[in-house]
Amino acid sequence: MKRKSIIKTAVLSSAVQAFLMVISCLVVTVVFLGRIVTGTYDEMNVSIAAAAIAAVDIDEMRSLAVEVDAVIKQKGSFEGALDEDDSEWLEDFSGIGSSESYIKLREELNTIRRGTSSTALDYVLIYPEENREVFIMDACDVNVLPCGKTHDVDLKAYRGQPREDFEGFVTRSAVYGGLHTDGIAVYLDAEKGIYAYLLSDIPLTNINNKVIHFLLQTSVVAIIVTILICAGVVMNIKARVIAPLKKLTETAEVFVGQYELRSENHDENSIFENVYNGDIEELYYLASSLQSMELEIGSYLRDIDRYSMERAKLDTELDLARKIQAGVLSTDFDPVRKRAGADIFATMAPAKEVGGDFYDFFFTDAEHLCLVIADVSGKGVPAALFMMIAKALLKNRLKSGDTPSEALYHVNRQICEYNLGDMFVTVWACMIELSTGKAVDVNAGHEHPVIRHEGGEYELIKYKHNTAIGVMDDMEYNEHEFYLKKGDMLFVYTDGLPEATDRKEEMFGSVRMLETLNRYRKEAPKELLIGIRDTVGEFVGEREPFDDLTMMALEWGKAEKKA
Repeated sequence: MKRKSIIKTAVLSSAVQAFLMVISCLVVTVVFLGRIVTGTYDEMNVSIAAAAIAAVDIDEMRSLAVEVDAVIKQKGSFEGALDEDDSEWLEDFSGIGSSESYIKLREELNTIRRGTSSTALDYVLIYPEENREVFIMDACDVNVLPCGKTHDVDLKAYRGQPREDFEGFVTRSAVYGGLHTDGIAVYLDAEKGIYAYLLSDIPLTNINNKVIHFLLQTSVVAIIVTILICAGVVMNIKARVIAPLKKLTETAEVFVGQYELRSENHDENSIFENVYNGDIEELYYLASSLQSMELEIGSYLRDIDRYSMERAKLDTELDLARKIQAGVLSTDFDPVRKRAGADIFATMAPAKEVGGDFYDFFFTDAEHLCLVIADVSGKGVPAALFMMIAKALLKNRLKSGDTPSEALYHVNRQICEYNLGDMFVTVWACMIELSTGKAVDVNAGHEHPVIRHEGGEYELIKYKHNTAIGVMDDMEYNEHEFYLKKGDMLFVYTDGLPEATDRKEEMFGSVRMLETLNRYRKEAPKELLIGIRDTVGEFVGEREPFDDLTMMALEWGKAEKKA
């Protein structure tokens, strides 16, 4: 979008407003002048007609009106009066129009008219019901209308109410152009239906020319005055508003180009100080706001520097915590392959730098392999610390000879005793006898484990769960038994897998999880977990993970067992 300077906008706006003001004034002037001119024409015509009536024999004029009306009433209608060839209609009035008294009266009226600005004095009869105007006499010098000449005119305003004053109107003449006609009553007799008026016609040309000349002069003067006023207004705005505003703009540009350098040098001097000392209230507040903004930005940048240093320190500490946490999660799967003859693989992907999930696998003695997977409530550093405690307690109890149920019982009591943060942990722990494949597991509020028997498909191992660790003290934990045979695959996971969510807020779910497992059912544990991880990644897309994702898979009897 093309931008304009304030001065150009102000000039354009002032010019448009001035133009509209001049046009408005001219329109108002034309309207009022029109009314004044119309009133003046009315008064002139009425005065001329009144003077003419006063100078002639009014009784003779009234007699003529009665005589012409009698001829019209004798005809009974106006048939033929408006025909192009109206000679037959006019023939009955020829006697009146050729009489000596008629000719004398017309000359008297003509003589009076010539001493005025009127072009014609028309003595007429009107018949409102028929909208007819009949000329009794036409006192003029050119295009004299004969007695009885009839016109079709709109006379609705006179129906039922004879009026002393004639309603003036404007007509067009081939000789004089525009004509204004008005007059007064000579003889009104409602009972006989006689309405006679003496009308005067005055050309509009002369007065109209004077009005137009006046409007042109007024317009020129108004435009010149408006231009001078606009120029003064624009110069005043430029000096008192535009120039200070331009200075503020230039200072702001300097501030934008230097604020980083000023921040690095910790320069606290305000470049907006005293940038405006004028009397325009809005500009004063703008300058004050810019100065306040400058000070706040400086303070903000210093805070950012401090926060950045603190954040860098925290990131270093979190990275160290991540490495420590990764170090306590075993990634050496060879002992299981060698001693148990089973293939095993596990992964943990925290939602943040550190997480609350953990897995573990270890031998409690020569005949037993223990598997553990757990999910601590919450995320981040608190969950990671709680995870470290829970992992150490569980491993110590299981390696000391406790069964899974006994280990969870004692660990639960220990955690409940010192659980000031009201945190809890879901745990799945399993003890597998190497010689028989007998598995004894305990599920403390964790996800259902999944098993695939040799040649079959993956399915959930569903049974009644126990309460999570850290919820209630002195809880008993029930055990569950199942057997692993050669080629069976055991898969355990945390809720970060089924609860992984895409952009549409749809969860990955157990059904999609089983479908994915069966898609990779012929794969070894490592390849299986990689396939699941990739599938979940495609499902979630670019959305940030909501929870930690931990998985562990054990394929029984597939690895080469070594003594």
